[in-house]
Amino acid sequence: MARIQLRRGTATEWAAENPVLAPGEVGVELDTGYMKVGNGTATWTARPYQQGPRGLSAYEVAVAGGFEGTESQWLASLASTVPGPPGDGLQIDGTVATYADLPAGGVVEGEMWLTLDTGRLYIYDGTAFPPEVDGIDVKGPPGTTSWDGITDKPSTFPPAAHTHTWDSITEKPAVIAAGSSATAARDAIGAFAASLAPALVSTLPATPTPGKLYCLPES
Repeated sequence: MARIQLRRGTATEWAAENPVLAPGEVGVELDTGYMKVGNGTATWTARPYQQGPRGLSAYEVAVAGGFEGTESQWLASLASTVPGPPGDGLQIDGTVATYADLPAGGVVEGEMWLTLDTGRLYIYDGTAFPPEVDGIDVKGPPGTTSWDGITDKPSTFPPAAHTHTWDSITEKPAVIAAGSSATAARDAIGAFAASLAPALVSTLPATPTPGKLYCLPES
């Protein structure tokens, strides 16, 4: 029985040689499985690949099977309203204080261990834990928020009457210097009040003190 073999080569080999196939002659690319049919005039790179008929889309197959509706309605019908089963949660098999404390033995492949000082996870590969720098961070860096990024914040801060105990005041002085304290002011007021005490005089002074009471004896 005769055996028929087609001209063949890799896509790179065909492009490099770029031959002109005879009319009806078939050439096959061994690495892609594509083929071209010659016309006797065009080079390999100028000829198109042989293509089969266009297949039906999934929607067209559904319509052929009896679906009635638009493509959008068909796509919507594929969505399930029934939730799937819950997935497996993150399982941490052990915790240690530092990376150096990770166990060297007795660990099963796939076990996940957490180092408390850095908050990183390390998964045992059956032989060893990964290098310390390759640990998986379980939390991100602290975030920052600008004042404009805060919502529902008050626009004004009206003062409100309130009191503080002496012990709740921070950075208070141990002593209050004279001259700048309530004690100094009180002493000054006392001295002023003493200066206004009634005075018994024989004659009225030429420049009396405002507010002071002067008493003259009866003649």
